[in-house]
Amino acid sequence: MSFPILRRSRSRSSANRRRNSGLPLFGAVTLIIGLLVSLAAIAPTAGAALIGSPFNGADGLKDALAGVALPDRPTGTTDNSYTGGAKEDEQCPRVETGSIPPNKADLTNFYVATGQGLTDTFLYLAWERASTNGTVTLDFELNQSGEILSVADGCNGVNPTRTLGDRLITYDLQGNQGILTVGIEVRMWDGSKWGDPVALNSTMAEGSISPGLLFGEMVINLHAAGIFGRGECDNFASVFVKSRSSSAFPSELKDFIAPVPKRIGDCGLSLDKLVNDGDHATLEDALLVHSLDALTYSVVITNIGDIPLTITDLSDTLYSDFPASCSQDVGFVLAGGASITCTYEMPADGDRHNVASVTAVDSAQKSFSAEDGTFVDMITPAITIVKTADPKIVAPGDVVTFSYLVTNTGDTALHNVTVTDDILGVVGSVASLAPGESVTMTKTMVAAVTSPTHNVGTSVGTDVLDKQVTASEPEDISIVVPIVAAVVPAEVLGIQLTQPAVLPRTGFPVSGLSLFAAALIILGSTLRWNVNRRSKRTA
Repeated sequence: MSFPILRRSRSRSSANRRRNSGLPLFGAVTLIIGLLVSLAAIAPTAGAALIGSPFNGADGLKDALAGVALPDRPTGTTDNSYTGGAKEDEQCPRVETGSIPPNKADLTNFYVATGQGLTDTFLYLAWERASTNGTVTLDFELNQSGEILSVADGCNGVNPTRTLGDRLITYDLQGNQGILTVGIEVRMWDGSKWGDPVALNSTMAEGSISPGLLFGEMVINLHAAGIFGRGECDNFASVFVKSRSSSAFPSELKDFIAPVPKRIGDCGLSLDKLVNDGDHATLEDALLVHSLDALTYSVVITNIGDIPLTITDLSDTLYSDFPASCSQDVGFVLAGGASITCTYEMPADGDRHNVASVTAVDSAQKSFSAEDGTFVDMITPAITIVKTADPKIVAPGDVVTFSYLVTNTGDTALHNVTVTDDILGVVGSVASLAPGESVTMTKTMVAAVTSPTHNVGTSVGTDVLDKQVTASEPEDISIVVPIVAAVVPAEVLGIQLTQPAVLPRTGFPVSGLSLFAAALIILGSTLRWNVNRRSKRTA
């Protein structure tokens, strides 16, 4: 069972109308969504969409035209967020890592796309978060400048430069006695702060949220909402999303997904460059590759206005023959709303930030240009092992300790690092090993006469792309067997020994004399044998 989205208007005072004179005045609106109490989830109306919009923005499902998700850093110690009570009007709020827990404010993915209707330009924005609990209060900032304020400039290296006319689109989900309300409003940057809000009614915007509250979306008619003026050339260069702690606009900012260079406009050119079907438009989202991996670059160039444009330049910092890779070359007239595609392949040969660009002119020779880049990060996993024995020289029964020093000598972390010995079997393992990090494992053996004296230790690790690297090293020991002197019994020599007798006067035992006599007999026999041998030779 589901309940339809209901919409109702909100009135504003004349004072509010005067305060909003910098923006077109629109009637307030909230989008009412029925709450399935038993399931604690929202069931939005399927199929609702703004008339003329290429997007379906009110069904709680990601639109097919949304494209690839723009991910946040992984939830946990590496995720970055705003801290210190940051507010929206601050140009450079403080940013820290590891300060956002996996709660309602922790964003995971972000989607942005633009589309052309018959007469209007539409903007699609969507988000995903880590937790189902709590309300949703988000801000989408549209900046005319794509320049990021760096740490060297005293900022945070995240926020873009704000200029007069930038927009902030707020998406607020609130609950009251089982009813959830989605409100969409727009504010404009006046040079020092965000101005008063203008609520968008159902002819200007549609919004929805999924059952489970993990995904939400909205579509805005940029012309009907007054963000773009009719007959004017309006463009934004970047967009990013932020979460707030509550629906109150001055409330504290929480998580964000870093700005991406995304051209949003109703005139001029747009260029979208992908590598291996991914945007990878920031260094943090660089495509990880190994040396000589196959890379396919694709570039889509679109005339986002109604006026035909003639292409005057096509270039790519990575590929000198870029114009030949395009479906149309320099001199081609690109009709309003039309696109051309460029595709080329290259093997990975290092870290790369490459940018494709296009320039075109209209009939009055007014120039338009666009560019977009991708990042590639080539990783080189490697591992070494050094094996030693202590002691190296042993006797049977001695204990030998073998040590295996394993080092990550590559530039990327290794996981599931294991060490084995071809004679002793499994030695040990560690869950991960950072670049430059080492670990030592040991294995003991009790030496025996039959123990092998040569064995080989092998280490194996797996990188983030599931590539395994391995290294081996042998070690030798010496097993020394002690020599025991053998006593030959007299019987073996054919000598008869009698029981000893004691001489009456000296007390010297007869056994001693017998042994002495036996020795003389052996000596005599030996001499006799030698004499006979020489005689035979003489004869």
